Amino acid sequence: MSSLLLVSADAHCLEPEDLWTSRLSKPEWVERAPQTRRLPNDLKDMRFDGKRFNLSIDYRRYEDPGQIVDGVWQASPQDSKYTPIPYDSLSGRIADLNIDGVWAETIHPNNGQLILGSDDADFAMACARIYNDYIAEHMASERSFPNAIIPVCDIKASVREIDRIVGLGLRGIEIPMLAPPNAPYFLDLYAPLWAAAAANQLVVSMHVGSGQLREGNLLMGGLRSGGPSMSGLSADEKARVDAFGKLSGNVTINAYLLTSVGGTISELLAAGVCERHPNLHFLFVETGAAWLALLMQSLDASWDVGIGSREVVRESEVAKLGGSALPPAAKWTQPLRPSEYLARQMHVTFMEDHQALANRHISGIDALVWGNDYPHYEGSWPKSRDAIQHMSTRAGLTAQEQAAIFGGTIAKLYGMKLPG
Repeated sequence: MSSLLLVSADAHCLEPEDLWTSRLSKPEWVERAPQTRRLPNDLKDMRFDGKRFNLSIDYRRYEDPGQIVDGVWQASPQDSKYTPIPYDSLSGRIADLNIDGVWAETIHPNNGQLILGSDDADFAMACARIYNDYIAEHMASERSFPNAIIPVCDIKASVREIDRIVGLGLRGIEIPMLAPPNAPYFLDLYAPLWAAAAANQLVVSMHVGSGQLREGNLLMGGLRSGGPSMSGLSADEKARVDAFGKLSGNVTINAYLLTSVGGTISELLAAGVCERHPNLHFLFVETGAAWLALLMQSLDASWDVGIGSREVVRESEVAKLGGSALPPAAKWTQPLRPSEYLARQMHVTFMEDHQALANRHISGIDALVWGNDYPHYEGSWPKSRDAIQHMSTRAGLTAQEQAAIFGGTIAKLYGMKLPG
């Protein structure tokens, strides 16, 4: 385990707080730009275009620098107070990679992710270009691989920006996980985008929660927050409320992942993107992967005819019953099954997902890639090696499987030069 080379597929850039406000050319855009407001109790309030998108605990590393003892990070006492670091630096990231025992990382935006939810093409691209210039200059190295933000409101502009960021040396792009509501990814209008990414051997990343409003993150307050609805409840009832909140919250999150990520994957497969561009790879970030085996089964089952099943549902027969008719002769026309394209060209990241590892014989090894979500509070930094050891032992992973899942696959996708 000590010799295992780790590469995280899920890390985030903490952009300078004035990155956009100091560089946007139009005054009317400044107030709409991504920004973070720090609140008491270690909360951050992320806003974009006049809306709140996230209210959560702030970053572990930056709220509590702790101390390094014999090369190991130790948290400071709970009552200690530190001045938050407003943004990160490349030297700081490399130092934290070393503490965590991670060789390299791919970097995704933080506040910048909100840009992908805008339907204002000019504004979104102006913000994206500012971010892309910043990460290319300040975040890229042989151990850190930032992804460029590519809005998809104007595909011609998207392709131009892809050509530009390739010249900056970037190897991955970030597009919204959820396509605009009126323009799903199976439409032909995206063909130039896929072609440009494939021609330049760019990894196409989609981070969970991107491309949509995220006020839903705030709905978990209610009963658990100690609000008025908690009054009059017994201690046992309050404990049940907390248990319900955690249980239903996790169920809701996983249902959301299966529908949102599964829908996007279905759009890409239906469009034949993987068939036309067999060397184009998609990375779905911070989604977990426990749902992957079920999705693959469901994708194939859409076109499989089971034993005893009727091969065709006739439109007239359905119509007689007052139902909506299915296409009478719909067939899967691509040479590989949907699950085979997924296993070959799509990759999902997880932090700690025992079920996904248990299902690796169904999903395949290449579809599973690990990330520590640095520097977010819920991530595994600075004890990623301990977490990986636990997962590997529990799942019975071979040394070869560990090497691929926890670093080898993502390193190959980004063309990283690993030591040795």
